[in-house]
Amino acid sequence: MHILIGREDPDPAVVASILADLPEGVSMPRPTDVYLAAAEHMVTYLATTSEGDAVGVLLLEPHFEEAVEVFVMAVRKGYLRQGIGRRLLAAVEADARAFGVRLVEVKTLGPSDPTPRAAATRAFYRDVGFLPVEEFPGWWEGRPALVMIKSL
Repeated sequence: MHILIGREDPDPAVVASILADLPEGVSMPRPTDVYLAAAEHMVTYLATTSEGDAVGVLLLEPHFEEAVEVFVMAVRKGYLRQGIGRRLLAAVEADARAFGVRLVEVKTLGPSDPTPRAAATRAFYRDVGFLPVEEFPGWWEGRPALVMIKSL
């Protein structure tokens, strides 16, 4: 199956659909309504099938000229482990470099959170070049946040 990756217009309905189809055990650090509100205005990258079905999303939040944040990235459960997350990040990084961005940040559940899926998420970000910077206990309603950074 051919997956297309590209920057698209914000579309909260698509983001809601993808978030509703995550694998069992995935624990998103923020409430879903926070992601859907962000989907109204944030820079949006989608992974779509050749038939036009959205199977992955990455919302990007610019902070400074030099730094952007991966606010959320999600891939439908039937499309995991196919390189879609890596390709979404690669597209973001290519665009970011073209605009002079030097750092990409992501916040994910910290290592003091025992959720197995959270450990897998941290491992994924490490595999694609992000380094842990600091854990903030209780960042998300009592849950720890880990800030990770990648230098471009």
